[in-house]
Amino acid sequence: MTTESGSTDPNEIRLWSTRWQMVAERHEAEIREMSAEEKARRVSRMMDTDVSDQRAARREAEVRTVRRRWARLREFYGCLE
Repeated sequence: MTTESGSTDPNEIRLWSTRWQMVAERHEAEIREMSAEEKARRVSRMMDTDVSDQRAARREAEVRTVRRRWARLREFYGCLE
């Protein structure tokens, strides 16, 4: 997208923009043609990913808490290893 002098070629920018506009239009058409059921399924999958990420973060926090607890017990009782 740059010329030999390093400047951006306006014609290439227009072509690039046109191609991405076509992609966006096609994507919008696919969404419009999609059934409500399929849209709901896709949203559900996206939300599930978010929920599973939250679950993983919560689990990691719980694991850290348990490890700290065990470390305190080892320290209190000497060597519980």
